[in-house]
Amino acid sequence: MTSSRCRSSWLPRSSVASSRPIPARLDRGPKREIYGRFAVPQLWFVDPDARTLEAFALRDSAWVLIASHADDDEVAVAPFAAVPFALDALWAD
Repeated sequence: MTSSRCRSSWLPRSSVASSRPIPARLDRGPKREIYGRFAVPQLWFVDPDARTLEAFALRDSAWVLIASHADDDEVAVAPFAAVPFALDALWAD
């Protein structure tokens, strides 16, 4: 098995990151660059404090915001577009 085949077998098809101050800087900086370099197609940022979700898609080697949700919005975004859910289901109230 070649190195590229090994590498592609463990790459995520999407990534979800929960925003906290220090990890958020890493998630939105170096980690996002790494995911883009390895062509991970979707990336979500979830911020439980702000009660938001931002979904990005990799297009032409650049991250493009494809959806932004808050509070109790219904979310139906790739890669889970076929399984909508209420965003407030993520908040532990």
